[in-house]
This record gives sequence, structure tokens and C-alpha cells, in this order.
Amino acid sequence: MFVSNSIRNKIANGELKYGQRIPSEREMAEEFSVDRKTLRKAISVLVDEGILTRIHGKGTYINKRQVSYDLDIMDNFSQMLQRSGMKHECRLLYKEKRKAGFKYAKILQINEDDDVYRLVRLRYGDGEPLALQDTYIVYDIIEDIESIDFEMYSLYDVLNQHGIYASRMDETFSFIELSSPETKLLGVPEGSISFMTEDTTYDQNGKIVEYTKGLTNNNKLDISMTLKK
Repeated sequence: MFVSNSIRNKIANGELKYGQRIPSEREMAEEFSVDRKTLRKAISVLVDEGILTRIHGKGTYINKRQVSYDLDIMDNFSQMLQRSGMKHECRLLYKEKRKAGFKYAKILQINEDDDVYRLVRLRYGDGEPLALQDTYIVYDIIEDIESIDFEMYSLYDVLNQHGIYASRMDETFSFIELSSPETKLLGVPEGSISFMTEDTTYDQNGKIVEYTKGLTNNNKLDISMTLKK
């Protein structure tokens, strides 16, 4: 227990880096003043927990952190990364003001001629692409929305600053096969399977404020839910 906890602490404080190989058994046994049998038991505990992974012929590596996507918690992507202890970055790929049209007027419950603001963002955790998000926002709910830097500021934080608070989210999810350019942006092979979410967010008055379709890098995402009878 002492050895496994010590290794966990070294990972948490950055002394041992995610994605790197851990020192040899001899080095670690000497460092912790234990025999190799005790060390191997501690490493096996961490392998079972998913903190370490053994690669035959290469050694034991520290697993890179994954995002825990909890279907029972209503939070935004930035908050999910914070819960997972990951550094969040956002790259804005595209933005435009446009008419809602039939599809998004129906989703957002507005008129087809009403304006919406579209954001296409690539979300990163610890420098790796995790999700591609295509968002449509009711245009007139945020003053001067086109001047806001959405690489710097969270959409939910901006909504809160304008007195708009998410009180409900309708979410559907499915798995789809990705193709270019999504695979290139997410850094996954052609034909990879992605967890796709479609989120419709309501404010405190029950009004729809935004709709987001997200595609995720499933190599970096853990999905969890709680089912209650």
C-alpha cells in the first residue's frame, strides 16, 4: 500500500509524467527500500486501477488521463476536464452569424428567419484533441456575441454573465463511424468509432438557448452512468 500510494503521489505532483515509462524495478525497489516481489505487487495494483499499463517488451507506462463523461451530471466540457484534473484548451475553427433555417429553428424553437450564431470548436485536454463541437446559439441572447473570444471564455460562463443559467439539458447520444476531416482533427484513424452527443440546453425560464453536436475521441473518454429503478 505504501509503495502504490507513493507512486500515485509522484504522478499527481508531476514527478512522474503521464505517458512516460516508469523507472526500472531495480531502481524503484532501491528507492522505496523494498524487495522486487513487494514492488511488483504494488505495480500490479496500479495496473488494475488503470493508472499504469504494461507493454510487453517495452516496460510499464503511466496511462494518460482520460475524461470521465458522466451522463448523470449536467456540466460543460471545461468542467468535465477540471473534474478529471486535465488542462483545458479550446481552438475555434469556425464562427458565423446565419439564419436558423428549418432545422435549427425547429431545434431552438425560434423562427426560420431568426439569427443564430454558430461556433465550431476543437476541445483539448492536456494538449490532446478530445472533442469536436458544433454549437448553435440563439443570436440575440448575448449582447455583442461576435466580439467574444470563445477560445478564451467558456460559453456557459458567458451565458451566466448575461444572467442566463442552464437549468436543464436534453441529451441524446449514439456511436458513429468517423471520416475525414473529423478523424484528422481528433487525431484518430479513419473509420474510428466516436461517441456523438446532441445537447439542447434550457435556461432558468425553460427557454432553449443553445444546441451542440459533439464528436469525441473515444481513446480518451470514459463514459459512465447511473441507472435507477
